[in-house]
Amino acid sequence: MNTTSEETGAIVGLYQLFAHLLSEEVNPKLREVLIQPEVLAVLVKAEPAVEDYLLQDWGDSEYEAAAVDFCDTFILPDSAIAPRAVAWLGEEDFASAEGIHSVVEAFIEQGSIKVPANFEQLPPDHASLLFFMAATLRQLDSKQVADFEQATLGSWIHPFGRALQANSNPLYRALGVLIEAA
Repeated sequence: MNTTSEETGAIVGLYQLFAHLLSEEVNPKLREVLIQPEVLAVLVKAEPAVEDYLLQDWGDSEYEAAAVDFCDTFILPDSAIAPRAVAWLGEEDFASAEGIHSVVEAFIEQGSIKVPANFEQLPPDHASLLFFMAATLRQLDSKQVADFEQATLGSWIHPFGRALQANSNPLYRALGVLIEAA
């Protein structure tokens, strides 16, 4: 399926947004991006409650609460929604998790994709890194993007998105809707 440069740009922007929302809590810089009218409109379409959440007055306590929400959602409790393929693939799929690592490492080693410092420490199967790499491949007009996405995101990203839709934070619910629709 051929996509226009405008559609490609929209997908790249969404994937970059996914990468950041899955790797960092809402901070002043990220919030500035999220409240841009074009971005906010997409988020509100996915989850209307995100508008009140993002447009409230933000001070230290709101940013601290956002950091706690990020940790509670993705890192700390047993109920965390891990943004890693290995958490979503069954034992019989372990070879697939290893395959994801191999695909990511091959692209990085070939120099096809330069990984920024904020993503370098992430495991190769982390959704943030995978969405960043998929966005980069789309920008390069790579013929490999469909294979990359199928090999790295294909079998687990939609169940992950559905799990996010049950989150108490409206931003992460919106993220889940958008991931599942992507």
